[in-house]
Amino acid sequence: MANTSLRRKIWETFIGYLFLSPVIIIKTLFTFAPFIFVIYMSFFAFDSVHMTHPSEWKPVGLRNYVYFLVPPSARVETGKMDVVATWEGDSLSLSGTVGDKEVSGSVLASTPVSEPIKIMFTGSISSNPDSFGTMNVLISSNKDNLPDAKFTGTVTVGSHVYTLKNSSLEDGYLALAGKYGEDIGFDLAGVVNSGRPAIGGVHVSSGADLFYKSLWFTVKYVLWEVPILLTVALLVAILLWGKLKYLDLYRTGIFFSYVTPAVATAMMWKAMFYKDGFFNHVLSYLHMPLPGIDTAAGHVTMAWYQVMPWAFWTLIIYSVWKGLGFNALVFLAGLINIPVELMEAARVDGASEWHVFRYVVLPLLSPTIFFLTMINLIGAFKIFSPILVLTGGGPNNETTSLVYLVYQLGFQDFDFGKAAAVSVVLFVIIFVVSLLQKYIGDKVVFYAGNKR
Repeated sequence: MANTSLRRKIWETFIGYLFLSPVIIIKTLFTFAPFIFVIYMSFFAFDSVHMTHPSEWKPVGLRNYVYFLVPPSARVETGKMDVVATWEGDSLSLSGTVGDKEVSGSVLASTPVSEPIKIMFTGSISSNPDSFGTMNVLISSNKDNLPDAKFTGTVTVGSHVYTLKNSSLEDGYLALAGKYGEDIGFDLAGVVNSGRPAIGGVHVSSGADLFYKSLWFTVKYVLWEVPILLTVALLVAILLWGKLKYLDLYRTGIFFSYVTPAVATAMMWKAMFYKDGFFNHVLSYLHMPLPGIDTAAGHVTMAWYQVMPWAFWTLIIYSVWKGLGFNALVFLAGLINIPVELMEAARVDGASEWHVFRYVVLPLLSPTIFFLTMINLIGAFKIFSPILVLTGGGPNNETTSLVYLVYQLGFQDFDFGKAAAVSVVLFVIIFVVSLLQKYIGDKVVFYAGNKR
């Protein structure tokens, strides 16, 4: 009997998963598989030419993530510099230190020498916000008349291996330049034994500044847009909750903003934000400040989306309008489901309308608030279309979100590896925020009158 019951349960489980198999297959093909592939892409460097030829992708490990996440100043060796290059025959061997990093290398010279020559580099490399490693180095030698030569090879500083490019010695003037991957390089040029510091520095090409700027804008947008949207939507839902004439018409009108195409409505709103658009006319009529810049000739009026912080509020206003219909109707559905008897009982006990709302309506509405907060947070982190149409990420990348940064990297710069890396970072951020919200929701949300 027990075996029959077990076989029956196994068979029922199998049938259940069989019914679910189409959903599992679709989810795997169109959600999980692409996500895993994006993670795989983030460890390579390739462009649109090689997009369809994965065998030609260049593996770069974590370099795409380092490019965005690690500040440039943290990627350059700084400190006291004491390096000696010994020139024997047609090769130079380097040894010494920069800060606490060992320096070594084997460099080939185009001109061999008969007697060993030593070239000393003494000084320091200091961290500078503008040029991340500013050199203050003296170049000296045990010989005064050095032969002309060109240099090729590699120089290792710590974990960085620099490949020499366009490096030479001519009439006592030494010019060295090296490149590490695609992100870091150095140059050093000066007259040997002149007693004057050489000119040069360590330079970093980094997307960290743009990434953190985009991250800060995205977080700021989420923190403003979601509370404003939910507050306005709740107020509208409360108004629609009452016994108004033509109530169904109002509900349809509110929902209209949600079902209209985002690009079309964004273009309509952009026209209202023009320099001579509707909103500037309203501000002018009310004698309020207009968006623009102050010059010696006076105030120059501009469109809202051309200057900060007006461009930021352009996105907030449009996004609140766009999401108002859906959120208001979901709130309205939650309000309608609240038992009238509970509110009447509170009023009989002497509760004011505010206390009825605060202690009866809000707790019973908390599952709806939690649901809308979660989906709006995720949606706000993924803002793209309004930025594409309204601001283009400007001015000066001040309204560039993380998703818009992915678009710029992937479809304007065609650097799909870096675009994939930013996508993975964005997923991790949204995942962590969702877990945190779930944790908080379990403590404050009421389900069927019980606190979970």
